[in-house]
Amino acid sequence: MRDMAIIASELGIDLYLVARRQGGVACKDAAIYENVRCVESLSELAQFIPSNAKILVLETYASRLLNETRICSIQDVCFIVVGAEDYGVPREVLDRLPGDKFLVKIPVAVEGSSYNVVASLVMALYQVSSWMKQRELE
Repeated sequence: MRDMAIIASELGIDLYLVARRQGGVACKDAAIYENVRCVESLSELAQFIPSNAKILVLETYASRLLNETRICSIQDVCFIVVGAEDYGVPREVLDRLPGDKFLVKIPVAVEGSSYNVVASLVMALYQVSSWMKQRELE
């Protein structure tokens, strides 16, 4: 969580964490970062997501590759959703979030290999920032 909070802070974005259990370690750690908000449920998270948001979901069961898409631009309100490394983001959970959802996966060279959540988030942030820079130049 610390790595994600630092990266998000450097990029000037807010990070929302959904606690696995009330008072979990991540929520206690989140309190030290200004840009990190810990919510207790997806219902609470949904309150922060506007209906016109584009939600980029990093998930292994996605069919679209992140580097082959252009979803967010500088005018968009974008959220990146990553799940826990052990079980990801269940589809029924995504159905409860407002906005347009785009499931993408990080390309990997070897089947069965995976990046951890922080590495995947960093790749997604890089990709989204490059989309936004391209839109600024157009």
